[in-house]
Amino acid sequence: MDDLRRVTRLIAALSGAEYLTTFCETWHDITQKWCLESDWKIAGIFPGNFIRWQGENEEYRGCTVHFYKFNGDGEEYSTKPEEWRLAPALRRVWEVIEAVNRESKRRR
Repeated sequence: MDDLRRVTRLIAALSGAEYLTTFCETWHDITQKWCLESDWKIAGIFPGNFIRWQGENEEYRGCTVHFYKFNGDGEEYSTKPEEWRLAPALRRVWEVIEAVNRESKRRR
């Protein structure tokens, strides 16, 4: 699994992409911790985001945790939170997510 992580980081770094996103399953907290321990930021938790096969023609809606990160100058070219027009409840959600992202960065 560490080889996969190394290859993924290398591809991301060499891709030239300014913005990357990934998601982790809610039943696999190891990959969530990997993202938190590297330079990924939490974007949100999406209940029922994907339909999963359960066998015997059964399906369920899985929940995923989404992460993002900027490469190069990507963040510089993105709109800033102070430019956004968010409803008060969404502003509070953003502030909490950013606080957790800052705390996660300090622990690295």
